Amino acid sequence: MPFFYKLILIIAFSSLSLCALAQENNLDALINNYTSQKTSSTSNSELISALEKNILADPAGATSRIDQLIGIAQRKNDNSTTVSLSRLKGASLFYQGKFVEAEKVTQKAYELAKKYNVQSQMPRILATKGNAQIMQSKLPEALETQNQGLKIAESLKDEPTIHLIKNNLVAIYLQMNDFDLAKHHLEDNIRFYSKIPAMANVLATNYNNLALVYEKQKDYKKSNELLHKALAQNGVEANKTLLSQIYNNLGSGYNNLNENDSAFYYFSKAYEITTETKNTKSQAVSKIGLSDYYFKTKNYSEAEKLASEAYATGKEVKSIDVQKESADQLMKIYNYLYQPDAAQKYYQISKLLTDSISNQDNTRKLTRLQMQYDFDKKEEQYKHQQIVHNLNLQQQILLNELKQNELAKTQQEQKLQSAELENQKLQNAENTQKLKITTQEKALAENRNKSLQQENELAKLKLKQFWLYGFIGILIVGLLFFLLWNKNRLKQLKTENKLKEKEAEELLQKNKVTESELKAIRSQMNPHFIFNVLNSIEAYIVESEPEMARSLVQKFAKLSRMILENSTQPLSTLESEWKVNKIYTDIEHIRFGKHFDYRFEVEKRLDLRQYLIPPMMLQPLIENAILHGLRYEREPGASLLVTATETDKHIEIKVIDNGAGLGNAKVKTPGYKKKSFGLSSIKDRIEILNSDYPDVQASFEIIDRATLGEKGCISVLRLPKIEERK
Repeated sequence: MPFFYKLILIIAFSSLSLCALAQENNLDALINNYTSQKTSSTSNSELISALEKNILADPAGATSRIDQLIGIAQRKNDNSTTVSLSRLKGASLFYQGKFVEAEKVTQKAYELAKKYNVQSQMPRILATKGNAQIMQSKLPEALETQNQGLKIAESLKDEPTIHLIKNNLVAIYLQMNDFDLAKHHLEDNIRFYSKIPAMANVLATNYNNLALVYEKQKDYKKSNELLHKALAQNGVEANKTLLSQIYNNLGSGYNNLNENDSAFYYFSKAYEITTETKNTKSQAVSKIGLSDYYFKTKNYSEAEKLASEAYATGKEVKSIDVQKESADQLMKIYNYLYQPDAAQKYYQISKLLTDSISNQDNTRKLTRLQMQYDFDKKEEQYKHQQIVHNLNLQQQILLNELKQNELAKTQQEQKLQSAELENQKLQNAENTQKLKITTQEKALAENRNKSLQQENELAKLKLKQFWLYGFIGILIVGLLFFLLWNKNRLKQLKTENKLKEKEAEELLQKNKVTESELKAIRSQMNPHFIFNVLNSIEAYIVESEPEMARSLVQKFAKLSRMILENSTQPLSTLESEWKVNKIYTDIEHIRFGKHFDYRFEVEKRLDLRQYLIPPMMLQPLIENAILHGLRYEREPGASLLVTATETDKHIEIKVIDNGAGLGNAKVKTPGYKKKSFGLSSIKDRIEILNSDYPDVQASFEIIDRATLGEKGCISVLRLPKIEERK
């Protein structure tokens, strides 16, 4: 199982309170209470707690609610609640996978906390910010941010937050392959949460994460032992995300121990849960494990099916790890089935994904080396400071001894003076005393010489220190130059990849437009329609009605010319399309013996020349109304109404008939038209319009008038208002 994907679980339970989800109606009541009146600090805390729990269930919906509440809190000058809501907004963005935005929002929240001196929120804010940095692979920044939050939490003696941040640090240490530090923090957290029964869910998470460390070190028995401890915790069954993660990890562990039946059991359990929760990425991991089981039991078709589904999911969610493992599984299957082309294909895919993962690993190794270098440098500075401190201490001892000697000399001189005053006769004793003084002066001189030697040694030590700092500076400059060069190279590679992806998207978009235009032309100029028109012209000639034949020929020629002219442009005026469809309807009206009436109505304020629409979008709707609604309607009064109106943002075109309706269609679609080019063209054009004009969405719907107590159908086409450039 992809190891980095497992690390996400560590973060997923660290940014918020790890409790059961709040009831929706309780949250709505708290929001209404806060909005409508001044609330107490207790009520505010309940609101923050309810929002915090709701984020896990509906991150996007929670963001919308939080934005609304931030505005209300600011108007109330409720600074503490504003800071708390800003932190929760960052957490909700994190759970939506918007890690860059989450980092920016939490930085602003931290600045607000400093401004309003809300220290209690600072560690949690920094924890969320650090998690967003982890998900962007900004490990040095994440480590600094998490440690900053840990320091504040320790100063506040906030034990739950201290262990929450330690959980986040585990994610960093595991990515840096520093398993000792990761184990240390996880074991510390397990000791802490074991004392709190209400935190059984968090304790299970830590057991699961510690198991991942042992799995990385290939100690699969110890890993499975810890995973079973995680399963034994109360409340784990209710946490579907954690439960599916543990089952997947157990499946992987038993697979590594070659206990295939046990592996199959736990992968199947994980697959059931991920299918229920619609966690597609975790589901893909389960499919890879099940595929390996079926391969080992020689059920190759099922193994191939599951591995292919996992690979497709990996591409959909852009998971390199899932794609790599499923590609390896498919390569193994195709090799065994003697399908070299397919095996070679997935070998190439696996190789490319391996290179990508290797690049990520190299980046993490470089970061780890940089962090280790910073640590070693600080350690060396500490040792040097200790040496200097010891030398200063020795110098102080020598100075104290010197002062004591000077004091002794002063005392001797005082004694000598006293002796001279008391007894002038004792000259020999005086000479002896002078000799002693001379001896003491020599000793004092020797002490002074020693002091000078100590000063010289200190000067030499400072010179060595200067050279040491110079050497360290050169190393730092060299390392920075290498990091900048490597960063620039990675940036160039990313830019080249983005350009290639953009070119591919543009070619795909052009291909869709061309294919849509061809479908539209086919729908209007299909051979059956041309054949029927020509038959009608022939009938009028045979029946000696040359005027009708001539009129039909002129209309058909004009229709063909306008269709070909409009099809050369991506957009044509609404006026031109209106004329084309009037001519088409008139031809069908004549061809079917004027069996039905028709009208084209335009809202007075709508200027058809002012707006543009994709050509050949309206005709398929008129064709369906005539051929499937009005053509076989035997009762008098059959009619077709085409209207065009405008709203603030849309042009709305309706095709209304009083024919058979959707439920009572009397004619099946002919064999040559089993695939409706016209309606599929409309759907393709709407997708293209919505990608080109995302602010105003186009739409198409067909309404059965039977639901309104009437006959026939209503086809409604809503298009964005694209104005003609003059």
